[in-house]
Amino acid sequence: MTSNAFNLSKILDNGTTNISSSVIASDIAGTYLTQIANPAALSIANNTPGDKVFSTSNNKLFLWTGNAWVTMSTTNEFPNVPTGILDNYTLATDGTPTSITAVSTDPDGTTVTFSYETIGLLNEAAIAQADNVFVVYPTTNTSYGGTFDLIIKATSNGETIGKKTTFTLSF
Repeated sequence: MTSNAFNLSKILDNGTTNISSSVIASDIAGTYLTQIANPAALSIANNTPGDKVFSTSNNKLFLWTGNAWVTMSTTNEFPNVPTGILDNYTLATDGTPTSITAVSTDPDGTTVTFSYETIGLLNEAAIAQADNVFVVYPTTNTSYGGTFDLIIKATSNGETIGKKTTFTLSF
């Protein structure tokens, strides 16, 4: 008899929590696991502890404990690339700040948090962040013109994706 750990490993890709639909469809559907379109169709009657059901609508694997269905594993998707960010910005030499409001969602429906990193930023500007709003304050010192990159990052469930933009300050 094959262990449940082995059965579960057959439907997971390379030790991750991503479930391979093709393996379910070709190798184990109807043998080790039932496949349904929507978790709302999970029955609470006539189940045996250890029954497993894969929902194709949300890529979740459910296990019947004898009392309830619990999620065994989910597919964790990256958040969407942040939008609301131009590819290039020219900073004002009079010190007027540039404000960017980044927008991103996670296909899994989990909360997205934002952060940033800079590449090549010396004395051209200072950056402030409040949630998904980034404000770039350029210097007015004519000795500090230049170019730098700002990468605005969206993170959800440990997955991070970013959008790079280039800032130029020319006196």
